[in-house]
Amino acid sequence: MSSPRLHASTWTTAICTLLLAVAISLSSLSVPIAVQSADNPPTSANAKDENKPYVRFRCGYIQKLGQPFLVHVDIQPAQGIPVEVRMERGNIVYSQNTFRLRPGETRILEATVARTETGLDWVHGTGLEWVHGIPTSLGESEAAYTLVSTGYLGQLKLSSADPLPYEAPTTLFFRIVDSGGKPLKIDAPQTVELYSSDAMITHATSQPKTDVKVLDLAARETLTKQFQIRPNSPFGGNMHLTAVLKSGDDVLTEETFVLITQPAYLLLLALAVAGALLHAIYRINRLSPFTWRETISICIASVIAGCLAYLIANYDLFGLKLDPHVLRTYPLLGFLLSYFGIDVLADKFSVLKARPVVPDKIVS
Repeated sequence: MSSPRLHASTWTTAICTLLLAVAISLSSLSVPIAVQSADNPPTSANAKDENKPYVRFRCGYIQKLGQPFLVHVDIQPAQGIPVEVRMERGNIVYSQNTFRLRPGETRILEATVARTETGLDWVHGTGLEWVHGIPTSLGESEAAYTLVSTGYLGQLKLSSADPLPYEAPTTLFFRIVDSGGKPLKIDAPQTVELYSSDAMITHATSQPKTDVKVLDLAARETLTKQFQIRPNSPFGGNMHLTAVLKSGDDVLTEETFVLITQPAYLLLLALAVAGALLHAIYRINRLSPFTWRETISICIASVIAGCLAYLIANYDLFGLKLDPHVLRTYPLLGFLLSYFGIDVLADKFSVLKARPVVPDKIVS
């Protein structure tokens, strides 16, 4: 007859062996992952390892509101066991909400965008695989979210449309708004790419030597970071700035802004003085006899007339309304001031002219 101590030792060994087997089985299972909603696609910061299996969705980017389209669903990389897929319902309605995918199978669903607030929605679902009778969530990935556009309702609005000076860069930023001018938020990170062939853009997140400047926006942000822009041409005129709003690799909207730039003030001053000196050359050529003293006085008077012409054109002196963006205004005005003379114009436009004296009545 076996002793009670031997029976106890046998039972202890069996229990320890069973517990060890259970621990090994549990350690081989994947840890369940919290599933995000379809309205909150993951960013690059919280995206999981792409080598882990995930549910992949493939469909066309451009769709029509209320009209069905096809969605191809499979598991990447392919698994050796069936996977249960549950579609995340939001603004998109699917022909099947829950189904099983056999190893290597691709399921084709019919989906319809029933409603939308922004014109953008995401096709998304979660996968569950059964390991030893325990359901385990598949990994999450950015590739598991497929963007669908029924016509993006947002647009980019520049912070200011004032003319840009040539001498110093101007600080600007973009707002993302709807057709009514209200901020439009989407639950995904976005980027704004800036292009311009006739301006220099700085203080963006890309390297200064690249042609494309990128402004990053986090999810639900509607204001971009500030950037600085300066025209390349000192002659003023129109400057073109193209902005492309993207979510991932998908283009949401592309807009071109035409900005007015101011000419360089030294250029305008030089044109006004040049016009005045042109008349000075004409007067010097007609001097008889020629004297250096009178020549220098004519040149000095013409330079002063050119400077006054610049001030008149830029600051509306004497009530003259002139367009400062038309370059020919400055040499013409400088020539006219030099021709008529400053004293003549001052007498013409002066508000301090003495009133005529009325003679007393003659008493007979």
